[in-house]
Amino acid sequence: MSFRLELHIGPILHSLSRLLPLLVAAFICLVLTLCQRSESSYNPTLEQRILNLDTEAAVAASDSLDSSDGRNAALAAFCRGKMAYENANPKRATAELKMAESLLDSAEVSPLSFGISHYLFYVNYYYGDARTAQRYADRTRHIATCLKDTLKLYSAITVQAAALLEMNRRREAIDTIMRLLDYAPALPLRQQARMYNNIGYIFQDSDINISRLYYEKAIACEPINAAMANLAAIHAREGRMAVADSLWGKAILTNSDPLRLHILTDMYNTRCEIGDYKGACLAADTIIMLKEKMEHERMEHDVAGEQLRFDHKWQQQRDRQHIRSLIFGIVILVLLALLTWLYYFYRRSKMEKALAKEHIMAQALQERIEGLQADIDRAAEANSMQADEIRRLREQTEEVGKLNARLQSLKEKQTSAYANGRRRFDEISAGSTIGSWHKRDIDDCVEYYELVDRAYMASLDTLYSGLTSKNKLFMILIHIGKSDAEIQQIFGVGPNAIRTLRSRIKAKQA
Repeated sequence: MSFRLELHIGPILHSLSRLLPLLVAAFICLVLTLCQRSESSYNPTLEQRILNLDTEAAVAASDSLDSSDGRNAALAAFCRGKMAYENANPKRATAELKMAESLLDSAEVSPLSFGISHYLFYVNYYYGDARTAQRYADRTRHIATCLKDTLKLYSAITVQAAALLEMNRRREAIDTIMRLLDYAPALPLRQQARMYNNIGYIFQDSDINISRLYYEKAIACEPINAAMANLAAIHAREGRMAVADSLWGKAILTNSDPLRLHILTDMYNTRCEIGDYKGACLAADTIIMLKEKMEHERMEHDVAGEQLRFDHKWQQQRDRQHIRSLIFGIVILVLLALLTWLYYFYRRSKMEKALAKEHIMAQALQERIEGLQADIDRAAEANSMQADEIRRLREQTEEVGKLNARLQSLKEKQTSAYANGRRRFDEISAGSTIGSWHKRDIDDCVEYYELVDRAYMASLDTLYSGLTSKNKLFMILIHIGKSDAEIQQIFGVGPNAIRTLRSRIKAKQA
């Protein structure tokens, strides 16, 4: 067995040890190449330039990038999702935006992560779940605060206030929306108009005068549909129907179905209050058709379900990736353990062979020393010796000294290598128990005795098959003349256990 291992395992392990530095160098080069490729494929300036383009141009530009890079793929998915949302396709928008979100680090703070969270808020606010919209509004606010961008912070505060209002947290919504006034001078006119409209809408149910003031400010900046519709509702409540109808007629031309529904609801409530039931019926019919359309779109697109399906699919992919990584790690550990065991077995067998060789050499040296010593003794007994005989006697004496020194060196080496085995053998020879021994101690003791009496140990391997180290130790104790009572004391067992051990060893007899 040892010879076979030395022939086959030894060269393999030696070759692996030579190839290991090359494999490590190749792995480092691969990692550096991947890192360099990743760094070179991401261009923040180009990304910002694409985000500033109009939607169609941004989609075309992002699709032309290298999609193998995760960030470029996220940018392209965001642009497609933004276009889908603007084209009133929330299901496609949800799928693309969630894909973009999954490709980025969840803790990343960047203009791209802001845009993704911002549009996911809108999708959930108009077509999905209010709590999910609130979560994306808070994330949008956090990213904008970290980026310290005025426009982004304005947008984030606006969506956060809208989410709070949707969840009937009006007081918090008012406190949030009033912070926008600090950013008004830095905003473009259209953004200022939207800001004043949002503030007016927050106060619409609590203070009608403040609400009207902010609506008029919004229209003065830019006549946006939402501000005209909200101001029309105030004029209608105060009886100025001509002004209200004029503003409603302009505002209802919007392409936003939620805004149109809001305008038609105000028109219906106002017609009912003034007794114009014919106009109220027309508004109600339009509201019903618009609600049916929106509900059909909501059911068809199923934004919440689409997000749940995507999250489930993404979680499954991550779980499979974790399982693959775990299996790969286990395989690597098993291979390393196997190689370690083979290497240890090879080293141990090599050491045993070297020690056996040294043991044979020590016996040969001992025999040589005894032969020379006998010659010296015979020469010393002779009364008369010639000069040649005296010279040869001196040479033999010197040779005996050298051989003794070499023999002593071999014995010290063997003693050092098998110190534990020799110590354990001395203990059992003196009758000490093996109750506190480990398996390694028994193995060392057996290996030591193989050097003491190799012929006997070889006969055990010939006469028996499959003897354990403990079986061999039992046979050694019998061989050195220990009685059953002494063996019982050494093993720390009773007579029944000794009989059982004898029968087990006998069953292994070849």
